[in-house]
Amino acid sequence: EFSLRAASMLWANYSYFSHYAELEIKNKVKYEGEEYLLDLPEKNVMFVSNHQTYIMDAAAIYRKLILCKGKSILNPRLNIGCLIAKETLETLSYAKLLEMAGCIPIKRSWRAGEGQADRGMDVVAIKKTIKCLKEGWLINFPTGTTDPEAEIRPGTASYIKKMKPVVVPVHLTGFRECFGK
Repeated sequence: EFSLRAASMLWANYSYFSHYAELEIKNKVKYEGEEYLLDLPEKNVMFVSNHQTYIMDAAAIYRKLILCKGKSILNPRLNIGCLIAKETLETLSYAKLLEMAGCIPIKRSWRAGEGQADRGMDVVAIKKTIKCLKEGWLINFPTGTTDPEAEIRPGTASYIKKMKPVVVPVHLTGFRECFGK
């Protein structure tokens, strides 16, 4: 049976190497504030970021986090989860691997033309998110969309209120220009 640790390790290595040329060589992604990662606890940390692309911004954050605090690609940090819209995850050929490695699909409400499509509370995603925070770190894009004018979704505030994680703001710039929406 394929273990969760093996899936996480496979994903960490795939993510690191598959995006290396695009992020580090072609676009020369610059990370600032890495020194703040050293003082973070091992559990109950939430990274909240703006969202500019559907994949590359999450990949860049993940790449930096798996190698922080003395970790290496041979021994990466594996206790990192990421919230991802269920409809986005379903379009990816490697969706099952992402879920096994810690991505949490969430059924979110969204605008449908002039109306609002309300999918109700996603209890499974809530439980997985709380478990992720109890065991490690979580990457979250609280607007849930690449629209820079979108409002922050109420779920993020409820996790912060309930779990009281260390909240690390992440600000991304230039991803939309380099990778498109």
